[in-house]
Amino acid sequence: MKDEIVQNCTKILYNTKDLQIVLGVGKNVAYKLMRSKNFPSIVIGGRYFVEVKTLEKWINQNAGSRIKI
Repeated sequence: MKDEIVQNCTKILYNTKDLQIVLGVGKNVAYKLMRSKNFPSIVIGGRYFVEVKTLEKWINQNAGSRIKI
């Protein structure tokens, strides 16, 4: 039953490991980005997340930019 629920869930938040995969960056870059002032991350219980839709919007807004972290 639990496996069925998990399979039917669509992620709405990415954690740092997800961010690494999606952006194709290393662990250190993903952590720095999540902690960056200009990145739309949220903190829940000390863990960093970014909403999937917000990440897509951030990427589109920063297309062609050089991101310094």
